[in-house]
Amino acid sequence: MTRHAKGVPVLMYHHISTSPGMITVSPDNFAAQMAYLADAEYRTIGSTQLAAYLAGEGCRRNRSC
Repeated sequence: MTRHAKGVPVLMYHHISTSPGMITVSPDNFAAQMAYLADAEYRTIGSTQLAAYLAGEGCRRNRSC
């Protein structure tokens, strides 16, 4: 039986810059957010792993899927 994913958390950043803006995150804030996610054991996956996971093939790499 194949189990398909219901969803995958995705983060999107428009801009990471020292210049302020409505859709800009500072490099220090971005680093702090990435450290928080790493401490919480989130990991990144590539598009091939994402496609496999969404197809129900499971995750072979880490806790992110």
